Amino acid sequence: MKILSYVLMYSLLLLSIFNTGCTDIIDGESSNQNLENTPELNLTIVPEKTDLEEGETSYIHLTLTNIGNYSLNVWKMEPQISYDISFRSLADNSSANYICPVISRPALTNEFVAELKTGESLNSTFNSNCWVLNPGEYMLSAVYHTAGGERISKPYWRGEVRSNEVLIEVQDTKNNITTPSLIDPPQMRS
Repeated sequence: MKILSYVLMYSLLLLSIFNTGCTDIIDGESSNQNLENTPELNLTIVPEKTDLEEGETSYIHLTLTNIGNYSLNVWKMEPQISYDISFRSLADNSSANYICPVISRPALTNEFVAELKTGESLNSTFNSNCWVLNPGEYMLSAVYHTAGGERISKPYWRGEVRSNEVLIEVQDTKNNITTPSLIDPPQMRS
Protein backbone atom coordinates (compact mmCIF):
# COMPACT_ATOMS: atom_id res chain seq x y z
CA MET A 1 0.00 0.00 0.00
CA LYS A 2 2.88 2.39 0.83
CA ILE A 3 4.46 1.76 -2.56
CA LEU A 4 1.18 2.57 -4.33
CA SER A 5 0.77 5.85 -2.40
CA TYR A 6 4.41 6.83 -3.20
CA VAL A 7 3.87 6.08 -6.88
CA LEU A 8 0.63 8.07 -6.87
CA MET A 9 2.25 11.06 -5.10
CA TYR A 10 5.27 10.93 -7.43
CA SER A 11 2.94 10.83 -10.44
CA LEU A 12 0.94 13.80 -9.14
CA LEU A 13 4.15 15.73 -8.50
CA LEU A 14 5.39 15.07 -12.05
CA LEU A 15 2.00 15.94 -13.49
CA SER A 16 1.89 19.26 -11.60
CA ILE A 17 5.45 20.14 -12.72
CA PHE A 18 4.56 19.29 -16.31
CA ASN A 19 1.34 21.31 -16.17
CA THR A 20 3.15 24.33 -14.74
CA GLY A 21 5.55 24.35 -17.69
CA CYS A 22 2.69 23.93 -20.17
CA THR A 23 0.72 26.72 -18.55
CA ASP A 24 3.63 29.14 -19.05
CA ILE A 25 3.83 28.21 -22.74
CA ILE A 26 0.08 28.60 -23.16
CA ASP A 27 0.12 31.94 -21.35
CA GLY A 28 2.99 33.14 -23.56
CA GLU A 29 1.10 32.23 -26.74
CA SER A 30 -2.16 33.72 -25.54
CA SER A 31 -0.41 36.95 -24.57
CA ASN A 32 0.68 37.32 -28.21
CA GLN A 33 -2.83 36.50 -29.34
CA ASN A 34 -4.27 39.06 -26.93
CA LEU A 35 -2.40 41.72 -28.91
CA GLU A 36 -4.53 40.86 -31.93
CA ASN A 37 -7.40 43.22 -32.76
CA THR A 38 -7.23 45.20 -29.52
CA PRO A 39 -8.71 48.67 -29.93
CA GLU A 40 -5.63 50.37 -28.52
CA LEU A 41 -4.47 52.06 -31.72
CA ASN A 42 -5.92 55.06 -33.52
CA LEU A 43 -5.11 55.97 -37.13
CA THR A 44 -5.66 59.55 -38.29
CA ILE A 45 -5.36 60.83 -41.87
CA VAL A 46 -4.98 64.56 -42.56
CA PRO A 47 -4.58 65.91 -46.09
CA GLU A 48 -2.67 69.13 -46.73
CA LYS A 49 -5.57 70.23 -48.98
CA THR A 50 -9.11 68.96 -49.51
CA ASP A 51 -9.80 70.99 -52.67
CA LEU A 52 -7.55 70.13 -55.60
CA GLU A 53 -7.42 71.16 -59.21
CA GLU A 54 -7.17 68.36 -61.78
CA GLY A 55 -3.53 67.19 -61.94
CA GLU A 56 -2.59 68.87 -58.65
CA THR A 57 -1.07 66.74 -55.90
CA SER A 58 -1.09 67.18 -52.16
CA TYR A 59 0.77 65.83 -49.14
CA ILE A 60 -1.18 63.58 -46.81
CA HIS A 61 -0.17 62.89 -43.22
CA LEU A 62 -0.86 59.65 -41.31
CA THR A 63 -0.55 59.29 -37.55
CA LEU A 64 -0.76 55.96 -35.67
CA THR A 65 -1.24 56.57 -31.93
CA ASN A 66 -1.22 54.17 -28.99
CA ILE A 67 -4.38 55.16 -27.08
CA GLY A 68 -4.26 52.15 -24.77
CA ASN A 69 -2.88 51.77 -21.28
CA TYR A 70 0.17 49.64 -22.17
CA SER A 71 3.15 49.84 -24.50
CA LEU A 72 2.71 48.00 -27.79
CA ASN A 73 5.15 46.69 -30.37
CA VAL A 74 3.89 47.73 -33.81
CA TRP A 75 5.16 47.63 -37.37
CA LYS A 76 6.80 50.85 -38.51
CA MET A 77 4.76 53.03 -40.87
CA GLU A 78 5.63 52.02 -44.44
CA PRO A 79 3.30 52.33 -47.46
CA GLN A 80 2.10 49.03 -48.97
CA ILE A 81 3.68 47.16 -46.04
CA SER A 82 1.91 48.35 -42.89
CA TYR A 83 -0.67 50.69 -44.39
CA ASP A 84 -2.71 51.25 -47.53
CA ILE A 85 -4.33 54.45 -48.76
CA SER A 86 -7.61 54.63 -50.63
CA PHE A 87 -9.29 57.32 -52.71
CA ARG A 88 -12.87 56.06 -53.26
CA SER A 89 -14.97 57.89 -55.85
CA LEU A 90 -18.35 59.00 -54.52
CA ALA A 91 -19.79 58.97 -58.07
CA ASP A 92 -19.46 55.20 -58.62
CA ASN A 93 -17.84 53.84 -55.42
CA SER A 94 -14.70 52.79 -57.37
CA SER A 95 -11.12 53.25 -56.23
CA ALA A 96 -8.87 55.78 -57.96
CA ASN A 97 -6.22 54.13 -60.15
CA TYR A 98 -2.85 53.60 -58.45
CA ILE A 99 -0.03 54.18 -60.95
CA CYS A 100 3.16 53.80 -58.85
CA PRO A 101 5.00 50.46 -58.71
CA VAL A 102 3.76 47.87 -56.24
CA ILE A 103 6.61 46.81 -53.97
CA SER A 104 7.91 43.30 -53.38
CA ARG A 105 9.50 42.62 -50.01
CA PRO A 106 11.16 39.87 -47.98
CA ALA A 107 9.72 38.72 -44.65
CA LEU A 108 9.98 41.40 -41.96
CA THR A 109 12.45 41.12 -39.06
CA ASN A 110 12.70 42.71 -35.58
CA GLU A 111 14.22 45.87 -37.09
CA PHE A 112 10.81 46.67 -38.56
CA VAL A 113 9.12 46.74 -35.13
CA ALA A 114 8.82 49.89 -33.01
CA GLU A 115 7.64 50.18 -29.42
CA LEU A 116 4.83 52.67 -28.90
CA LYS A 117 4.31 53.74 -25.30
CA THR A 118 0.93 55.06 -24.19
CA GLY A 119 0.23 58.34 -26.00
CA GLU A 120 3.14 57.98 -28.45
CA SER A 121 2.68 58.07 -32.22
CA LEU A 122 4.31 57.02 -35.47
CA ASN A 123 3.94 59.34 -38.46
CA SER A 124 4.16 59.01 -42.21
CA THR A 125 3.74 61.56 -45.00
CA PHE A 126 3.12 60.71 -48.64
CA ASN A 127 2.15 62.51 -51.82
CA SER A 128 -1.08 61.87 -53.72
CA ASN A 129 0.83 61.72 -57.03
CA CYS A 130 0.51 57.90 -57.20
CA TRP A 131 -3.26 58.13 -57.74
CA VAL A 132 -5.11 59.33 -60.83
CA LEU A 133 -7.67 61.74 -59.43
CA ASN A 134 -10.09 62.74 -62.17
CA PRO A 135 -12.54 65.58 -61.48
CA GLY A 136 -15.06 64.59 -58.84
CA GLU A 137 -15.35 63.81 -55.15
CA TYR A 138 -13.36 61.15 -53.32
CA MET A 139 -13.40 59.76 -49.82
CA LEU A 140 -9.79 59.53 -48.61
CA SER A 141 -9.00 56.90 -45.97
CA ALA A 142 -6.25 54.56 -44.80
CA VAL A 143 -5.93 51.14 -43.20
CA TYR A 144 -3.03 50.16 -40.92
CA HIS A 145 -2.60 46.36 -40.97
CA THR A 146 -0.28 43.69 -39.63
CA ALA A 147 -0.27 39.91 -39.84
CA GLY A 148 1.79 36.86 -38.95
CA GLY A 149 4.14 34.89 -41.19
CA GLU A 150 7.10 37.24 -40.71
CA ARG A 151 10.57 36.68 -39.19
CA ILE A 152 9.78 38.83 -36.17
CA SER A 153 10.54 37.14 -32.85
CA LYS A 154 9.12 39.90 -30.61
CA PRO A 155 5.41 39.83 -29.80
CA TYR A 156 3.65 42.59 -31.73
CA TRP A 157 0.15 43.96 -32.28
CA ARG A 158 -1.75 42.16 -35.06
CA GLY A 159 -4.90 43.25 -36.83
CA GLU A 160 -6.11 46.30 -38.69
CA VAL A 161 -7.18 49.83 -37.82
CA ARG A 162 -9.17 52.05 -40.16
CA SER A 163 -8.63 55.78 -40.24
CA ASN A 164 -11.12 58.60 -40.37
CA GLU A 165 -12.48 59.53 -43.82
CA VAL A 166 -11.87 62.90 -45.47
CA LEU A 167 -13.75 64.32 -48.46
CA ILE A 168 -11.43 65.38 -51.31
CA GLU A 169 -12.84 67.45 -54.18
CA VAL A 170 -11.02 67.58 -57.52
CA GLN A 171 -12.07 70.44 -59.81
CA ASP A 172 -12.03 70.23 -63.62
CA THR A 173 -9.99 73.36 -64.32
CA LYS A 174 -9.23 72.41 -67.93
CA ASN A 175 -12.87 72.87 -68.89
CA ASN A 176 -13.56 75.34 -66.08
CA ILE A 177 -16.30 73.08 -64.69
CA THR A 178 -17.11 72.80 -61.01
CA THR A 179 -18.27 69.35 -59.92
CA PRO A 180 -21.51 69.48 -57.88
CA SER A 181 -21.19 67.97 -54.43
CA LEU A 182 -22.63 64.52 -53.87
CA ILE A 183 -22.55 65.06 -50.11
CA ASP A 184 -24.64 68.23 -49.76
CA PRO A 185 -27.66 68.62 -52.06
CA PRO A 186 -27.71 71.85 -54.10
CA GLN A 187 -29.51 74.79 -52.55
CA MET A 188 -32.71 75.95 -54.20
CA ARG A 189 -32.43 79.52 -55.51
CA SER A 190 -35.36 81.89 -55.42
